[in-house]
Amino acid sequence: MSDETVRPALTREQWAALVIDPELGPQIPITDGSPSLMIPFQAGDYHGLAALALHGQPFGFTREGLFALREVMANFRAFASTAGEFGNQLIAQYGDAAQREIDKIAALLPPEQP
Repeated sequence: MSDETVRPALTREQWAALVIDPELGPQIPITDGSPSLMIPFQAGDYHGLAALALHGQPFGFTREGLFALREVMANFRAFASTAGEFGNQLIAQYGDAAQREIDKIAALLPPEQP
């Protein structure tokens, strides 16, 4: 699977049918009502599960992709800082939210090798 053929992990219908059971975890019921997807993981530890599930997958995140996003963010901030009040508005509107998303991606990657 190439980057161009990455498909959504779940269909719109599956996302709509998603049930989060506090003891059993996420479940997506199929037509007969039995779960077609159940992730038996300690409740509340989905962050670790997400990192493991994405690691090494073509649809997962990479250090190279994270570096590119950080470069785009740095260039955005540099450009916006020279654009006066309009630039300040751009940074206020998008800068912090974009940085939070970048930080979330970084948290899903394994530590960098020394």
